[in-house]
Amino acid sequence: MKKILSIVLLAIFISCGKDGSMGPQGEQGIQGIRGEKGEDGSTIYSGAVIPPADLGNMGDFYFRTGTSDFYGPKTSSGWGAPTNLKGATGATGSAGTAGSKILSGTTVPAAGIGVNGDFYFRTTTADFYGPKVSSGWGTPINLRGPQGPTGPAGNANVKLFTFAGFYGPYPGNYVTKTFPLNGADFDQSILYAYVGMSPALYPLPGSVGLGHSYRIVYQRAATNTSIRIIKEDGAGRQFFEVLRIYVVRANSTIHLSSTSRGITAPDGKIYVDETLRSMSERDFRSALGITGNWIERSAQGR
Repeated sequence: MKKILSIVLLAIFISCGKDGSMGPQGEQGIQGIRGEKGEDGSTIYSGAVIPPADLGNMGDFYFRTGTSDFYGPKTSSGWGAPTNLKGATGATGSAGTAGSKILSGTTVPAAGIGVNGDFYFRTTTADFYGPKVSSGWGTPINLRGPQGPTGPAGNANVKLFTFAGFYGPYPGNYVTKTFPLNGADFDQSILYAYVGMSPALYPLPGSVGLGHSYRIVYQRAATNTSIRIIKEDGAGRQFFEVLRIYVVRANSTIHLSSTSRGITAPDGKIYVDETLRSMSERDFRSALGITGNWIERSAQGR
């Protein structure tokens, strides 16, 4: 008994002693055995039709997008019966609050038209009323902006008819070209013709090149107009690349009376008819402010 007590006291004495220093790190142990391969997981397929029997493996799933049917897991006997994931149709919701309307008309809106919350657009004045309240339509707001600045000068109301690639007449003869200018417009217009080899265009009547002179006669009909080009001097006949006929219709820029026949150009300068007819085509276009961007080009004449 005394021996056992001595051993216990010795153990207690040793445990109450001061800890020693940490020993060196031991060597790394050997790698453990590789685990077994896990089983394949399942796959979820999808499509718009019933899944074919040869699609997927056992344990897979299939979602049919058009019907919300969910198939699976697939077994040795196939896909089996699906479960529909779409819930039952919900109850009809309550009716929403009626929205406002935008009404329109040419006059001031009558008190009896529309309901509270509606709007009204008066088309003739661009006045916008609303929202309507129990006391009526109230004072409108005008949606039309302020008047814009004055635009650039116009083109003196010009139309252009063109003919390309034809032979002029022999001396004493003529050629005729017809274009779609009706008789009423002809009576209210001044016509200017230029012919030649571009860019050398010459006014008609007059000389075209050296030793060739022409006069012209216009023939008016109900639906069209013709120009007759008559050769007065010069041997043979010339080939004309182009014939251009400018038609300036009467308006605030044109004067048709015999005493003041002419045109007021966009810059305010007045050109008498005789002066315009003596100009080259380039000078004529410049005087009237004509550019190729805005001239109304009709169908070719014949």
